[in-house]
Amino acid sequence: MLKIIGIATKGDRREQLSRTLESLKNQADRIYVWDNSEDGWYNFTDNGKFKFLDLFDAPIYYLSCDDDILYPKDYVTRTVEEIEKHQCIISWHGRVFNPDIKKYYESGHREMRYFQENIDNYRLDCCGTGVTGFRTDYFNPNDIYRSKYKRMSDLVFSLEAWKQGKKMVTPEKKHLWIKSQEVKNSIFGSESKGEQTQQIELMNKILKCKNV
Repeated sequence: MLKIIGIATKGDRREQLSRTLESLKNQADRIYVWDNSEDGWYNFTDNGKFKFLDLFDAPIYYLSCDDDILYPKDYVTRTVEEIEKHQCIISWHGRVFNPDIKKYYESGHREMRYFQENIDNYRLDCCGTGVTGFRTDYFNPNDIYRSKYKRMSDLVFSLEAWKQGKKMVTPEKKHLWIKSQEVKNSIFGSESKGEQTQQIELMNKILKCKNV
């Protein structure tokens, strides 16, 4: 089964993207990059990392990655192993929501961060799509790149998984197995300062699915 990587980027991260691609070199059968550097209908923001699901009819392993992350040399192999072990969506980053916390970007949710040690396996409410993998014969969200919700692909992806009754798990890992790169104008940095109206809407939809 092919191992495919999808990444979304924009024009101000060329150096970071280059380092990301170098870290993933020779790990997958193909790596696709969606460029959001121009405004217009084709600017899918971070949802663009899923645009390439349209290219495949047969089942594949699909790994969504980000242009500000450095991946270990065994990243794809390990992710595929965990997909098969748990038979679900695997993400190395995510959250379990605290329903008493009203905002998405607010302390109080349980967070499993991709660069930190994780000593157990946890089922997630919302996964981090910069470090996520799945089999498309289990889950194939091939139209979420068209979502009206921009710069919040973690929530868009995770809500679709919940709607389809698909499980998301973060496995155990060592500290700094996956590393971050410094960037300006991160999604967290900008979106966490606003009212978070759309993020709250999607989070509440996930909680509603979870409690059905």
